[in-house]
Amino acid sequence: MKLLHTSDWHLGHRLLNQAERDLEHQVALDWLLTVLDQEHIDILLIAGDIFDNSNPPHSALKRYYEFLTAVKKTQCNHVVIIGGNHDSPALLNAPKHLLEQLDIHVIGCVQWNGAKSDLSQEIVFIEDLATIAAVPFLRDRDVRQKGLSEEMLERQSQIQNGIIEHYAQLADLIEKNEYKNIPIISMGHLFAAGSTLSDSEKSIHVGNLGQISAATFPKLFNYIALGHLHRPQKVASQNHIRYSGSLIPLSFNEAAYSKQVLIAEFNGCELVKVKSLEVPQARKFVTFRGTWAEVYSQINHYKDEQPAWGEVVLLETPNLSHLHAELQQQVKTSPLDILRVSFEIPQTEENALVIIPSQQLEELTPLDIFRHRCQTAQKSTDKTTELEFLFQSVLDDISSSEKMLS
Repeated sequence: MKLLHTSDWHLGHRLLNQAERDLEHQVALDWLLTVLDQEHIDILLIAGDIFDNSNPPHSALKRYYEFLTAVKKTQCNHVVIIGGNHDSPALLNAPKHLLEQLDIHVIGCVQWNGAKSDLSQEIVFIEDLATIAAVPFLRDRDVRQKGLSEEMLERQSQIQNGIIEHYAQLADLIEKNEYKNIPIISMGHLFAAGSTLSDSEKSIHVGNLGQISAATFPKLFNYIALGHLHRPQKVASQNHIRYSGSLIPLSFNEAAYSKQVLIAEFNGCELVKVKSLEVPQARKFVTFRGTWAEVYSQINHYKDEQPAWGEVVLLETPNLSHLHAELQQQVKTSPLDILRVSFEIPQTEENALVIIPSQQLEELTPLDIFRHRCQTAQKSTDKTTELEFLFQSVLDDISSSEKMLS
């Protein structure tokens, strides 16, 4: 049996809240369809954050459904999708029963039977191929028992224990059904301790309150397909616990490493090998760094014909009143699109670099703005962490309410 593990598509994403990514997604997903055929994939796993936000544009929805329709024309007969923290559970679950008729299983969120979660809804049994514990993104309300403490360390412990217990109960339920001689797979959308973050990633809980270690996953699982972190990586050097990473770069920082999908191959229950395939990208990411004269020269000598997103990092503050207009004029006839200008200015008193991004307000998250406000108020690190935790709790409550209404 062969499965393909991917995650964090973020359909509908706009780079720096400016640039449409639909072409890039199209190229990546068209390639993925080819891989499903060429590699004779049996099961496709998509581990959350299919969309960039809970209210994606129509173009993103169209791309999603066109892809799922096209999968049925490949040799891959089964798809399992879980919701991520960016996804709207209601939107994902709406066509759930219709998609099941196409062997596409969607678990947008934890299902409830009265006051008790129905874990059986997260078990996908694919006859003769695999049993899959398809765990969606677990929100605070999904793991709390009698309410969460207001004290940060105690709340952290409650959230971590709730996530661990959720996986343990699923493993027990699967064992009771005695599925034999087929691999048992787990999926999740969370932050596993020891993993590496990228600058475009938003932690599930401020201060990594929701992180769990690799050792806490039940030993029952032969492979654990994770989403949420955009950098492809093993967790705690465990070959069977993996992040596939995002499908396309979601920031200039992410362009520094390749984007991948993972193919896990099994012989019976045994994981034989995991191999990665690099995802081709429709656009390059280019950074021009230096003084204004140096950057001007770099851009003039840039000859690559492939479309590219560009950023400029200036090591001085140029005396130009129309800097952005000057740059756009410079790249007017090239396939290069400059999206951002920032400045790295030496701070003589402490001999350290101060990075001053030329950002618009819509590029920042509410947490970014709140964190900056704490820094300008000269709050201590411990106090800032506590305030961020409380602020994020308010944001999560607002987000949960909005998604329940959507």
